[in-house]
Amino acid sequence: MLYQGMISRGAEDVAFRPIVASGPNGAYPHHVFTDRVIRRGELVTIDVGARYSLYCTDMTRTVAVGPVNGKLKDMAVAVLEAFRKASSSVRPGVKAKEIDLIARSVLSEYGFDSYYIHSTGHGVGIEVHERPAIGPSNDEELKPYEVVTVEPGVYIKGIGGVRIEDTILITEAGSRPISKYPVDLF
Repeated sequence: MLYQGMISRGAEDVAFRPIVASGPNGAYPHHVFTDRVIRRGELVTIDVGARYSLYCTDMTRTVAVGPVNGKLKDMAVAVLEAFRKASSSVRPGVKAKEIDLIARSVLSEYGFDSYYIHSTGHGVGIEVHERPAIGPSNDEELKPYEVVTVEPGVYIKGIGGVRIEDTILITEAGSRPISKYPVDLF
């Protein structure tokens, strides 16, 4: 259905094979789908991207299937705050590692920093993963007209995972998301 929806709306192809991970499988950022049945009270992470006029997009949303509580809810709240703070900081002249630090700092405040196992984002263009890397060691300053992702996540084996990702265009005055789907979790 994901493929069909993208193609029917004008995409030439998918940018990569979609990732759909539910329940404890969400703890694996690049989970390969199985026949596992999604259950109420679980989180489902969906990572998709389309290719249009040779260019890629990349977007991840985590959604709740019914009410979630406990650690899953705490993870989701932490990732959503990290996503919002890091995304709102994307603009020209900001170092890539500063965006990463913002996301990591929020997750650390919630006690989830050891469960954040990848960088905060990457450039997107003809390939779905390009420069600049939005990671802890990248001193590059972001530039107008670059396209990057912001994608903080928390992954706890045996429990699940949460990731929220938008593709963002850096403008001369700031930035704006290319992804249009809401980030509502509950």
